[in-house]
Amino acid sequence: MNDVVTTAAVILKYANVGEADRIYHLVTSHKGRIIARATGVRHLKSKLRFLLQPTRMASISIIEGKRGYRIVNAYSPTADSLLDDRIRIPFLILVDRLVQGETDDVRIYEHIESVLSSKAKTVTRDDQKGVYGSAVLLLLDLLGYYSPSDMLRESMKDIIAAKKDPNSLIQDVPDPGSLIKSILISTQL
Repeated sequence: MNDVVTTAAVILKYANVGEADRIYHLVTSHKGRIIARATGVRHLKSKLRFLLQPTRMASISIIEGKRGYRIVNAYSPTADSLLDDRIRIPFLILVDRLVQGETDDVRIYEHIESVLSSKAKTVTRDDQKGVYGSAVLLLLDLLGYYSPSDMLRESMKDIIAAKKDPNSLIQDVPDPGSLIKSILISTQL
């Protein structure tokens, strides 16, 4: 019999299967990106129903079986995201599109967690663009699509950690117009 593993997870999306089941796409702190099935979660009496919502963080218990992962329990969210929905939701949609299939890379979860727990100032639209641009550029760096300088990488991490003003990204990125503009336009932020 397989062991139950409890791990923190970010729920990217789900698909309804059968009468009461769902297939969830998750990024976990234990296994990276996985696809897991939750049985009976669509029943009105299911306790998992309200805990497993897309774009949210939760603590889940999973079992690895012959046919993949199965969610057996979920607990209240590990932490509420302090990030504005106008940044959080497009960012997680982008993560879902860029990270395909199952992967063991737990760095992706660590990056998502740092972005979702960011206390960066996102009052104005420019602040939102700076935080979102930093999060996306760091994700692209993590996945190997973009390689910023070490100084720029640290600057973007400081923006997400709320140690630096989000508008400073525009000054730090060489030719920010083309790269950040294309990222922001592609996700309609």
